[in-house]
Amino acid sequence: IFALAMLAACGPSRNRPDSGGGGNGDSGSNNSCSATMCSADLHNILDCDGNVVSTCPADQGCSAGACVPACQSAADNKSSIGCDYYSVDPDIIAEGTGACFAAYIANTWGSPVAITVERGGTQLPIDGFARVPTGQGQAITYAPLTNGMLQPGQVAILFLARFGSTLTSCPTGVTPAVTATDAAVHGTGLGQAFHITTSAPTVAYDIFPYGGGASAATSATLLLPTSAWDVNYVGVDAFRKSQIVAQAQPFIELVGQEDGTNVTIRPTVAIVGGNGVAPGAQVANTSYTLNKGQILQFTQDAELNGSPITAYKPGGLGGVETCLSIEVSEAACDSPDQGMP
Repeated sequence: IFALAMLAACGPSRNRPDSGGGGNGDSGSNNSCSATMCSADLHNILDCDGNVVSTCPADQGCSAGACVPACQSAADNKSSIGCDYYSVDPDIIAEGTGACFAAYIANTWGSPVAITVERGGTQLPIDGFARVPTGQGQAITYAPLTNGMLQPGQVAILFLARFGSTLTSCPTGVTPAVTATDAAVHGTGLGQAFHITTSAPTVAYDIFPYGGGASAATSATLLLPTSAWDVNYVGVDAFRKSQIVAQAQPFIELVGQEDGTNVTIRPTVAIVGGNGVAPGAQVANTSYTLNKGQILQFTQDAELNGSPITAYKPGGLGGVETCLSIEVSEAACDSPDQGMP
């Protein structure tokens, strides 16, 4: 998960305005710096030299050189900082099905943050599955949120799903949000993502399976908030199909932000189709409709890399593999899961 720190550098645009200085090193008209921009953490309004002009109140953030409500600030800046996320329990080969799936929420805002989680329109009580970890390795302890809020500088782990007995369970004493069914979509099909919202901007990740070295086939990704989602993507999966593991398959997944999200894909190879998902011919536009939080997943041997994807409302895209080994002639594998900008 630490390798994803590079992705976390994706931040709000801080392009320096053209100061219009004269040629030959003449900066005579550049001494005045009146244009403003936002600091990377959204707390401060800066001048074009990066000096702090003013600091926004604790419940506000910077947007276009002014202080606005904190979540609006994050949405306006379209970065990896946000208040609204979707997390998808990824597909995996049978040996890992149903293992402990978790999301991390980091409060870097500076004031306590409330967290809500829902799936398929059902609110999930976070007091049973949200924990703040302390310690390291096998000595980690897990405490509930203080007064139901994530405090400044803390990271909460949301234990979202566990089903069956393969690989790792979630920590003792924690009841995951979903245990009665497998929260993942297996093969091509439709499913439901976990919708996570916070009362102030946060940074979010997820990990599957959770549980240290015993979890074996791990994956993790930085989650991009819905404010950074868009309507135009190119399909990218994680890697080629394994030559050793027959059930290993690359796949892509799409998540709708609103009901009635129409998605059109022009696949570079034929879409095989599956449970509730119609097939599609190679290089022919095929359309699907997603509702809020619904997952559309294409899991198949033939890779959909390079397929143009357009949506009439913003959606999210992930590139995944049920069992990735590098090189494909190697036997052991992981389950990479990456949110695509």
